[in-house]
Amino acid sequence: MSYSAIHLFIQDDVPPETVDAALAALQERYGMPVNPERFTGTLPHLPEEALAACVLDDPHFIALWQQARERPIVLLPLPWSGNPLTREAFGLEGEPTGLIERLENGELALARFMLLADGQPVLNAVRLGSVPELHGQTPLARLRTFLRTLFFLRMQAFRITSAKGQRIELAALTVEAAEESWMFQHHPRLFSDPPVQGRVTALIHAPTSLVSVLRGLLRPHRGHVSEARPRGLGFIKSRQLTLQPIGGPVPCRIDGLPRRVEGVTLESVATRCRIPRAMEKLQTAEDKESIRLDPVPTGNEAVEFFTRRSLPLLPIAPEAQFAELFTLLRSQARTGSVYLVLMLLSTLLATIGLYQNSGPVIIGAMILAPLMAPLVALSMGLIRLDPMLIRHSTRTLLAGVLMALALAALFAWSLPLAHLTDQIRTRLNPTLLDLGVAIVSGIAAAYAHAREELARSLAGVAIAVALLPPLSVAGIGIGLGNGHLFGGAFLLFLTNLVGILFAAGTTFYLLGFTSLRYARTAFFYKLLVLLAVAVPLFFSTQALIQENRIYRQFASLRAQGEGERLELLAVRQTPEGPVARVRLILPRARETRFDRDALVHRLQQTLDAAVELEVVEFYPRP
Repeated sequence: MSYSAIHLFIQDDVPPETVDAALAALQERYGMPVNPERFTGTLPHLPEEALAACVLDDPHFIALWQQARERPIVLLPLPWSGNPLTREAFGLEGEPTGLIERLENGELALARFMLLADGQPVLNAVRLGSVPELHGQTPLARLRTFLRTLFFLRMQAFRITSAKGQRIELAALTVEAAEESWMFQHHPRLFSDPPVQGRVTALIHAPTSLVSVLRGLLRPHRGHVSEARPRGLGFIKSRQLTLQPIGGPVPCRIDGLPRRVEGVTLESVATRCRIPRAMEKLQTAEDKESIRLDPVPTGNEAVEFFTRRSLPLLPIAPEAQFAELFTLLRSQARTGSVYLVLMLLSTLLATIGLYQNSGPVIIGAMILAPLMAPLVALSMGLIRLDPMLIRHSTRTLLAGVLMALALAALFAWSLPLAHLTDQIRTRLNPTLLDLGVAIVSGIAAAYAHAREELARSLAGVAIAVALLPPLSVAGIGIGLGNGHLFGGAFLLFLTNLVGILFAAGTTFYLLGFTSLRYARTAFFYKLLVLLAVAVPLFFSTQALIQENRIYRQFASLRAQGEGERLELLAVRQTPEGPVARVRLILPRARETRFDRDALVHRLQQTLDAAVELEVVEFYPRP
């Protein structure tokens, strides 16, 4: 393209070497003299065929654009600290001659639109919100800023109106708005389609937890395009956007300059300026709006929750994300014929396996047991404080428990068997280890329900392992009239029940499937119940540790050669403390003599427990 004249507008403080580089680049490309002119804020009259080039600071460039918006303007990417916003806005880097060559050959896109904020030109972006500006900082600097503002992060309610009249109320930490090509250039990971000139893009930063904020600070949204948009980010694209904070003015930065506003109207206006943009693809302007706010808190409940308190530590999922899960749990919470039949069969199978002392039979009963479904539903009901879900799941769970107790009691009463097998005895003394089993089972159950790709039956097996056998043993205790048998097994059942409820509810809480309003209250109540159950388990665990210590001390005694003829048969707990049952094997002979009281006293001091000594004599071979 030929021009009648070329005018280079500069300022007094532009370094001479920068001016010389600009003149050389223009003369080399166009082969004609260049007129350097000092620009003071007023553009002189130029012929239509004249080309305007400039090396100006940011305010002077805006003034030049406002007066020359109907003619070509060439910005030169020269190393000068006076125009950082201008060079960043259009991505001007590299060698000026090459940029002019690519511009004239049509290889570079042209920025034919300019963003206006309340009628004033904006080179880069408009940012509303009280969160400190983190653009350009290193990950470590972002982390330090996050830690300084950790307990003060709170969302602000905004009302955004598009050019077509759509009004959206949402909660966000910040709203960043710019011309779409600028947004694409600075956040390429968030947009896969080529940018459309002539639209304003508002990027909504609305992380719903401190964990999400920290993840975003350490992993900036730059680099390659990502298939999955980070959680807590949404966008609105329109030819015009009005951003209005609800509740009063908020801090605002326009091109980095701070101010407070009660609202700002952004629009993208067309211009004939041939400003080069360091991008190869730019679609033509469209009068089409695009809105994606799936992860952003919208609606009265969500907006009120996030604007009235600081950000929670963990994320809270939007209501729409777990509608399917909630529907499934509601159906599982109801008592049905299938549930009752499976409960009957699994209880009978477990009771028979306990009497047979058969682990495989008990495992088969665990697989059949349907207790998982109402238990997980009850956990969700408690964490959300949903009265209907709590009522239905509690009724179903209670029906299964009563059926299991009654069937196991009837079976034990009808059989003339009173011998306690090892499978029965192992479920009479619950400890904190059993609580750990319940917690792991609850985590597995909730996680499998929250992830559709996992088999929910696996979690059902894990829960049945911790619930059905002790419930059947408790029923056997009722049938035999053995209060100790019932009490120990039922305590184990309650331990597992509360542990599973707490762990499943906590898992749902961590995954975001919780109530916006009652999350902390429900979690607090569950924690209290768990601590109440853990108190007797603590003393039981202490007894187990005490028994283990006695066994270790006895093994040490034998290793020293002092107890070659001694054998530790068992350790039992009594209200007065542990009692060790010890057997002494002696050869029967007339000359065999030993001081029984002295031996018992020495064993009591060594084992730190009461000792019951059993003496077995035998005739040695001649």
